[in-house]
Formats: sequence, C-alpha cells, structure tokens
Amino acid sequence: MSTEPHKENILALCDVIRETSYAIYKYLRSGHREQIYENALAHRLGKLGIIVEQQHDLRVYDEDGTLLGNLRADLLIENKLICEIKGVRAGRRARGTTFRLSACLAHRAWLANQFRRTTA
Repeated sequence: MSTEPHKENILALCDVIRETSYAIYKYLRSGHREQIYENALAHRLGKLGIIVEQQHDLRVYDEDGTLLGNLRADLLIENKLICEIKGVRAGRRARGTTFRLSACLAHRAWLANQFRRTTA
C-alpha cells in the first residue's frame, strides 16, 4: 500500500485538490486571472508529489466515436483527472465545462471555481 493515498484513490485525489484549492483561495483571495489560480494549483500539487500537466490537449469525440476536434484542459492531474479552473461571479455556474469534458470521454473531471467579486 502506498504512503500517498491519492496515488491509488481518485476520491482521495479530489480531496487533496479541494484542500489545496481552498488554501490557494485563502492566500490569494478573489480577483486574479484564471491563469494565476491554475499556476498556483499546479505548483502546490507538484510540491506534494502529484503529477500535473498544464494546458493538456484533448481530443473531442461524438457519441459514435467520430473525432470532432481538440480542446485544451487547464490541468491533467496524475494522468487521470481533468481540472478546469473557472473564474465566475458568485452564484453563477460553469455548466459548459461539464459538457465539454464529457465530449472528451473523460472518466473524471474537476471544476475549480474561483469567485470574482461583483460590482454593485
């Protein structure tokens, strides 16, 4: 058995990502570009020994297997989890990400929202 549970269990990996994302949010707060949060998450996960590839190219397929094109995922983590970083206004959802990831035949996906303050 590994001393790093996230290497064997996808849910444990998600827990590590969630905790790391929250620590980044507590440090940086809101208002930065998505690229800043992406770089921070890749850096901190890498320090934990987690393999992270930024701006990973993915092929998008139709339901019958026809290649429709390519897109770029923000992070590919441990070669098994796709992570999309989204800066959204509080209260809004980034539903489009779910649809994009399902078209890539992804087994698992993680959506990290970094909330921006709304101006009144």
